[in-house]
Amino acid sequence: MKPWDWKAGWYPSVRRLPLIGAILNSEIRSLKTLLAESGVQANRILDVGAGAGDSWAFFSGSASGVGVDLSFGMLKRARSRFPKLDLVSARGDALPFRDGCFPFLSLVGVAEYVRDKKKLLGECGRVLAPAGHLLVTVPAAGPFTVMRNLLGSRIHPVEKREWEARLAKDGWHMRGFRETWLQRQYLLRKNNPQESFPP
Repeated sequence: MKPWDWKAGWYPSVRRLPLIGAILNSEIRSLKTLLAESGVQANRILDVGAGAGDSWAFFSGSASGVGVDLSFGMLKRARSRFPKLDLVSARGDALPFRDGCFPFLSLVGVAEYVRDKKKLLGECGRVLAPAGHLLVTVPAAGPFTVMRNLLGSRIHPVEKREWEARLAKDGWHMRGFRETWLQRQYLLRKNNPQESFPP
């Protein structure tokens, strides 16, 4: 059994614990604010690393799309919560979709588990439509990230300067940015030289 298939059995219950729930709800509010401030409408979404479907909490109720995850256990959880959502088992760095077919892509809580972030971002850019948007988070350096590694998670953190240099080099441009206690949250668009990263 894959680790995330095993975690699917108890993961939602852990997220509902008072302290953890409060922290995660704060992250969701920040992501909602990021989207609202940008004015970007996320209608048809590709949610990479969909897990049990938690990312859909910060999208509009009218949004539709596809959830992708490697874990069948997590996808089963997502299916029970969102029966109309299309779900696909696949890797984030090998997406089974044609070029440019999604106007909005969510990569929330995923990049930290991927060592080759260049390949992951490249694949996201491939399936993203022209002028499409990518919502992506990376963990902030701090005790929570250290604790996650100590508890057995395989987190591959990246320094802020290194991450933003990678984004700029690969042609991603800023539409919005927020930083919380747990993570840095980016709303990105490709091939728009009018946008820039914050200092």
